[in-house]
Amino acid sequence: MQLDLEPYVRFDAEHVHPTIAGWFPAPAILDHVRTELVREVAQRTDPQRAAAFRQRCPVREIEPQAYMLRELDLGRDGRALAGINFVGMDHRRPFVGVRARSRALRDEAEVARLGERLRHEFAAFQPEAFRVWQCAADHGVAETPTARVDMRVIAGRLGELCTRPPPDTGARLELRPCDANEVYAFYEATYARFFEAHPVWRGRIQVETRERLQEAQTQGVLRQAFVDGEPAGFFATLPAQEQALVGYVMLEEILDTPFRGRGLARPLQRMLFDHIDASADTPVFGHIDAANQPSLRTAMGVGRSEVYRTTWIPFR
Repeated sequence: MQLDLEPYVRFDAEHVHPTIAGWFPAPAILDHVRTELVREVAQRTDPQRAAAFRQRCPVREIEPQAYMLRELDLGRDGRALAGINFVGMDHRRPFVGVRARSRALRDEAEVARLGERLRHEFAAFQPEAFRVWQCAADHGVAETPTARVDMRVIAGRLGELCTRPPPDTGARLELRPCDANEVYAFYEATYARFFEAHPVWRGRIQVETRERLQEAQTQGVLRQAFVDGEPAGFFATLPAQEQALVGYVMLEEILDTPFRGRGLARPLQRMLFDHIDASADTPVFGHIDAANQPSLRTAMGVGRSEVYRTTWIPFR
């Protein structure tokens, strides 16, 4: 698929959060956005990947090509790149992801027109909602009463985060290096206990694969947390990019059942930053479900703030 991606790149780059605009020069933001979009379009329009995607999330007799990212000409409303997605890779929970747009959603009527076009375009999948990367200029999203925030990207720069001392909890806290292969069974068991206590998060919080933790071990940071000498959970970061952000993503932060609700996540996350080998200007960011208030409080409590968000909009 040959696409002119520059209108999408310019729109995304011109509408980054002011915090990001203060972290990177404009040419770097353009380059970051372009690199990420080109990579994602190449992946989402690859026939082999589309076939694998369909195999994981089969829907009736729909062909693999329908799983690819599509460019939609919206006439007076510009253009958009959109594709079918599934919540938790569950084929029973399809939604349309709007990856990029050439202009803002300026009023509620424009949001409705986009929704109607997407509903028609992806009707074979019977999706119930679409999701957009929301920017400050999307006044129409704010005017849409059924819209609700899906995910927030919470970020801070490493040097600034490290200037904050970890809160004192009265406990002896440690982050020890660990081997992904050796701890993976305990890592999975930690999540099993978490989901047993909080079943609402099953399928909404991702359990990382062994391979991803191995990547963190070799390319980023993988640490096992200990509280007063007792194993308490896992923390990990990995070099990553999200739209205009290039830095380290909070890949993992999970505390085991006896250690949750004790105010330990904030100091342990702060301690993790000391293990990241990067310049002071490097962003550290994470993706947090908007309903996950404890994780949001922890992230903001260590000095991070919202720089991106995605928003759900149900089809009418």
